[in-house]
Amino acid sequence: MNKGKFISLTVIILLVAIFTFSCSSQSGLEERTLSSGSEEATQSSSSEGTAKSSSSEETAQSSSSEGTSQSSSSAVPSSSSAPPSSSSEAKSSSSEESLPSSSSVELSSSSAPPNSSSEAESSSSKENPPSSSSVEPSSSSAEPSSSSEAESSSSVAPSSSSAVPCTASDNTQTHYCSEGTMKEYVILTDSRDSKTYKAVVIGTQTWMAENLNYQPHTTTAGCYIGYNRTTCGLLYNWSTALTVCPSGWHLPNDAEWDVLMTAIGGSDMAGTKLKVVNYTGSTDEYGFSALTCGYSPGDGSIYPGARSYWWSTSERSAANDLAYSRNMDYYRSDIEIGWIFKYYLYSVRCVQD
Repeated sequence: MNKGKFISLTVIILLVAIFTFSCSSQSGLEERTLSSGSEEATQSSSSEGTAKSSSSEETAQSSSSEGTSQSSSSAVPSSSSAPPSSSSEAKSSSSEESLPSSSSVELSSSSAPPNSSSEAESSSSKENPPSSSSVEPSSSSAEPSSSSEAESSSSVAPSSSSAVPCTASDNTQTHYCSEGTMKEYVILTDSRDSKTYKAVVIGTQTWMAENLNYQPHTTTAGCYIGYNRTTCGLLYNWSTALTVCPSGWHLPNDAEWDVLMTAIGGSDMAGTKLKVVNYTGSTDEYGFSALTCGYSPGDGSIYPGARSYWWSTSERSAANDLAYSRNMDYYRSDIEIGWIFKYYLYSVRCVQD
């Protein structure tokens, strides 16, 4: 009985072992089948990635070769646009050489067209005629520059003609030099004797450029006297000088003499600026043409000397019979204020009303 049980148990164990072995064999076979299938799928996908990679490489190489041919076929490439094209080609080639995976290859191939399009734009900009036409405006703009130079050179002539100012030596019978500019004399005609006098404008005033040479119709002794009348005119005592100027003109007062001194820069250099040029150091810058015509003490004598005196209407002292004058010396540069007895005979310069 025990032996029969042992045999039955042994048979059962064998059957269980056979069944277990059979099941493990079938699962191993299925695992092998699945493994080989996955390997084939992997090989298929890798071959497809390799095909895609090779096709993308061919596309990139084709694009780069087309960009290179276009770049080489362009006439004269712009040096400024060449470096960006070279850098984009370098980036494309580096991306082609990397190719770490199929996804990176697809990205590289997808980025290739913008690169080729940028090269196309670069080559089209290189071949674009407007770049050469932009040079033409530059050259055409040079023409106005040269024409403006011509205008500038043509305007030099008036400048050079006025560059050398006139002097009193250029004075004529009708024109005089005033502060470096030629001006026309104002001509005064004395209706009393038809004598004419030259007059000049200095500042706001118009002064006679000659000493008065009118002889009053009077027999009063000592009212006037003259020598060399053509050059120096007549000498008058103060009371006669007050009324001797022609109509529209008058004997200046002391304030009007001051206005003249201010107009020419002050009395310190007034003698130099107002005396005729044949006097040492004088310039006669305003056409006043002052001469040293001397004076008379009223006794019939004349002292021509090296000085000149002009009356003013202003009195120094009525009680002492004194009146103001302006005095100039041949050897001095200034014009000074003086006063003298009214019976002295001095020169007269009239100023316009």
